[in-house]
Amino acid sequence: MVEPARKNNLSIEISWQGQTLTAQIQQFRDIAATDLALLEVNLTNHPCVLLYGGAEPRNHLYSFGFPDIEPQGASTTFKSEGWAGSQLERLKFQQGQARPGMSGSPLLNWDTGGVCGIVQLSYSTSSVAAVGGSGLLTKIILQEFPELQEQQKQYHQQHREWIDSLDAVQRPRVKLDWLNLSPTGPIEVFTSYDQEDEGLRKQLINHLVQMKRNGLITGYDNKLEIGTEQEEEAKKRLDRARIILLLVSPDFLASDYHYNVEMQRALERHQAKAARVIPIILRDTPGWKDTKFAGLLALPRNEKPVTEWGNRDAVFAEITREIKDVVENLKKQGSP
Repeated sequence: MVEPARKNNLSIEISWQGQTLTAQIQQFRDIAATDLALLEVNLTNHPCVLLYGGAEPRNHLYSFGFPDIEPQGASTTFKSEGWAGSQLERLKFQQGQARPGMSGSPLLNWDTGGVCGIVQLSYSTSSVAAVGGSGLLTKIILQEFPELQEQQKQYHQQHREWIDSLDAVQRPRVKLDWLNLSPTGPIEVFTSYDQEDEGLRKQLINHLVQMKRNGLITGYDNKLEIGTEQEEEAKKRLDRARIILLLVSPDFLASDYHYNVEMQRALERHQAKAARVIPIILRDTPGWKDTKFAGLLALPRNEKPVTEWGNRDAVFAEITREIKDVVENLKKQGSP
């Protein structure tokens, strides 16, 4: 589409949020059997991706495009296989369908949080066997259009939505000396608890509310109704959170869902340094010392259950101060 428009000096129509806009070709390149065009369009106040790096073998990739079999648009996930080309300018990927029509779709590297390239071609155009494909790496795009380097620098220094969305695993992997990676937005908190402890959870939340008002934390109120969709939403929130509070009680340990699903996932993220997991001992729970989270620092620090304190407000105030210290350290360090 771009090549005929360039040869005939025609404009190109693009769509954005239901609008059809006219774009002009500013520059054109024919690189590694891929047509690259830099377009200019009169559009302001729109988000921009972070163009960064490439992909290592086994990195997880995500793309959204308009393949021939789903012209209304569809997402696809891939796994990086390695590099190809005389200058290693291409990325090979597998375990996904790079269908015809997806050429030019962005490739997001989940392991870094940056757009590492664009889809170039599929291994096969068969409707049955279109598996895997290859893409052109971001580094080649930036080499061909070096002005994009300064433009994205200016954008991401002023608009931090993309940077602040990076998790603690992605953040250290983005090595751009001009980019301040310390999070500026609120730290997302997830509470994993049993319904029998709703009253105690509410008392804790009341002590945390001022931190939320001050923009330090968000997202802790994850109370959801029972159901498959709600459980999936809870899992998404758990995977976004940078602080996970395990509200420990006999009912919490007795719940297969909380113990085998939420707690296990929380520990995986803690071990990957993607989140900080903090057990809070609500009620006398002798079995918690035999759990996988027994080695973590629990609150209160003396491990005396909250319900055994004479002054309930005092113990929740102490727990809140400890959580605030963790939040402030995360903001300084940028990772758990």
